[in-house]
Amino acid sequence: MYKKNNIPVIEKELFIIVLVPNMQNDVIFNVFNDTLTDICSVNKKHILLDFKEVSHLYSRSVGLIVRTKRILSDHNKQLALVNVSKQIKHHLNLVNVLKIIPALDSIKDFLSLLEIDNKNNQQKISCSNTIVNRDTVTIVTVKGEMVDFNRTNPFHNLEEIIENTTNKVIIIDCKSIIKLSVEALYYLVKATNSLKKRGGKVILASVNYITKEIFEMLEIEDTFKYAENVEDGIKKC
Repeated sequence: MYKKNNIPVIEKELFIIVLVPNMQNDVIFNVFNDTLTDICSVNKKHILLDFKEVSHLYSRSVGLIVRTKRILSDHNKQLALVNVSKQIKHHLNLVNVLKIIPALDSIKDFLSLLEIDNKNNQQKISCSNTIVNRDTVTIVTVKGEMVDFNRTNPFHNLEEIIENTTNKVIIIDCKSIIKLSVEALYYLVKATNSLKKRGGKVILASVNYITKEIFEMLEIEDTFKYAENVEDGIKKC
């Protein structure tokens, strides 16, 4: 164990354990914020946040944890919580944080999670990238579904596909997508906005009604264009 900015840190081969302090004032919050930022930028390892000393949780602390999750997800790394009290779990459940960040009972559970994640990565769900030259369209067929934190994200390489194509229209065939987690939505919206900056657009084909309702509830339905199927999407180009 060593201390980084006075925050206890234990570095393992695959992950880092960070002892979370009670962040009741700006000084402690800023120190912990700087510590997580440094760890994420330098180590590129999985992170396990130990909550054994946390008795109260403030909204900005939750925001910091979610932001850290997003940073790690960009590098295909896991973030999890351990030794979380019932009261803190209740608060995190109220804001749906535990849907994207697991609260585990032990370090052994975290190792099991990493083992599952590693197996998923070895069998990573890929997107088939087919270019229809006549219409200068890239068709991405998404295989699989994203339900919770230990399932492979079907949109994990969508940004890479967008970066590697000169086409400004991407049609995503979603017919095999049943449910989407917050993490999957994050990658989808991020990739779509990236293409929009280049003057392009994303067309979602064969989107089920549940997913459309979720888009409407989150007020992001206008982020995408829609088509009944891939053929319909090509006609709309």
